[in-house]
Amino acid sequence: MLSVKYRGSFLSHSGVTWKVEILKEGYAGSVIELNFPADCPLEFHWSETSKIEPVQPSSATLKVISDTDREFVGLYTVAVGEVRMDVYRNNALYWSGNIDT
Repeated sequence: MLSVKYRGSFLSHSGVTWKVEILKEGYAGSVIELNFPADCPLEFHWSETSKIEPVQPSSATLKVISDTDREFVGLYTVAVGEVRMDVYRNNALYWSGNIDT
């Protein structure tokens, strides 16, 4: 079962509240607060597709501030599908995807 391991939020220049949750399979600890840089902490990349395609591929790049060396090593040394990131825009789910190592 996926459980929230990391959570953080920030306000965009246009006043939109963004919340990010990173969920990890089998995690049972307390939620760790994420800190973001002031400049462009989250960026989405949308692939060009035809209007009749059922799915539009996308990816997201998240920048976080690490308080210690190798703080997030557990996010890039995992099996595919073990970690997921959900992004909320003004409390509505906007984007969700697995972290690809």
